[in-house]
Parts: sequence; C-alpha cells; structure tokens
Amino acid sequence: MKTEKFQNDLTSFRSANDVLTLLIHFGYLTYDMEKNTVRIPNYEIQTEFGDMIHEVTHRETMLRLKESEQLLSDIIAGNAAAVAANIQKVHMKESAPLWYNNEQALRAVIKLAFFTYRDHYIKLEELPSGTGYIDMAYIPKKYDPSPALIIELKAGGTPEEALEQIRSRNYASSIEGLGGSPLLIAVTYEKDDKTKPHHCAIGKA
Repeated sequence: MKTEKFQNDLTSFRSANDVLTLLIHFGYLTYDMEKNTVRIPNYEIQTEFGDMIHEVTHRETMLRLKESEQLLSDIIAGNAAAVAANIQKVHMKESAPLWYNNEQALRAVIKLAFFTYRDHYIKLEELPSGTGYIDMAYIPKKYDPSPALIIELKAGGTPEEALEQIRSRNYASSIEGLGGSPLLIAVTYEKDDKTKPHHCAIGKA
C-alpha cells in the first residue's frame, strides 16, 4: 500500500489507499507490513463492522446489479424478448414522462440497464463510424472474451429496421477487430401506445 502522497487530513482523499491509511491512523485497521494487507484489529470493531453491513442491505442496488448481469447474459444468448423486457423496466421506472422520448434520456436508460458494464467493457458514446455515429458501443476489456456491443434505442419503428440502419451505415467498421464479431442490439418502443411496449432484435454485422 503506497502512502507517499497521503495528506493526513479528512478532506484530501485521492484514492482508496488514502482512506485505508486514515483508518489505520485512527486505529480502526491494522497494517501487516510482511503481507502488505490490512485487517480489523479486534473483536469489538469486527462486531460493529458486521452490524453495520447487516443493517445496510442495499437491496435495490443488488437487484439492479443482478438484472444488469442477466441483461448481458441474455444478449449473448440472443434472448431478444428478455432484453426488451429488461430495458423496458428500466425505461419505465427511471424516465420522467416529460423526458421519456428525449435522446439523452434514452442514452441514460442504456447506461442504467448496463450498470455492471465496467466489469467487462469500456463504454464509448457518439462514436463516428461508417456513415453515422454509434449511440452506444461497449468494447470488451483486454483478455475479456465478451463480444463487442453496438446498441441502438429508438422511439418508433421496428427493431429490425433499427438493426438494418446499423448495418447499412456500417457502424461496426470503427470497432472492427475489437472483441471479435460485434453483436448488434436494436431496441425500439411504441411511443404512442400507453404501455409503451419495447421490442428487440439481436444480430451480427
């Protein structure tokens, strides 16, 4: 654990190491120099820490994490109906009626749906490619076997039409060779229907 730049105050935190160093200074943690690890030093503090973890469940956050991981699994498995249902749930729950069809709101829906992308991907937005711009592209991290993803969410039309747009404008050209053959994910919703049903099509470039 590196502490050379630690400021020894309660405001100048630059990294997780700074936080751990401060907790060590306060006596909440002890540092093992041989193993370069920290641990909770005694039973009383361990008990308090355990009680705190049990009291804070983060149930909704954990559910969002599970749903996001399931979304990635469903995309790779080609389960278009499940993908549409997942994104519809996020869209309906997180978007205010006034901004439901706003382009930036749609982009936020994708970000929320792909909540756990950092474990697998690097996210790119408005990426110039072919004869247009990719709304959202997810490039797998080095050594991650996940396929690259190109995602389009549109109000109106069919997902097949949106998928054809991705292909006809050659959106995949700028990420060619990154993560093998990219998966194309097109999700559309019927904005004039009160229930705003979402539909999805998944294909390859």
